Amino acid sequence: MRRKDRQISNISDIESIILRCDACRIAFADNNTPYIVTMNFGYLPGEKPSLFSLRT
Repeated sequence: MRRKDRQISNISDIESIILRCDACRIAFADNNTPYIVTMNFGYLPGEKPSLFSLRT
């Protein structure tokens, strides 16, 4: 995490954010060219929570 002051580490806060969303945007850079991938996702809470992308 680049900005520790913006980091969210409480699992309840993270799950609250995840449950309000229907898409996830992940940013990358390839040869200094930025791009964003938008994905639908699923989330399974529990002892070993899982976040996974959904294909349409």
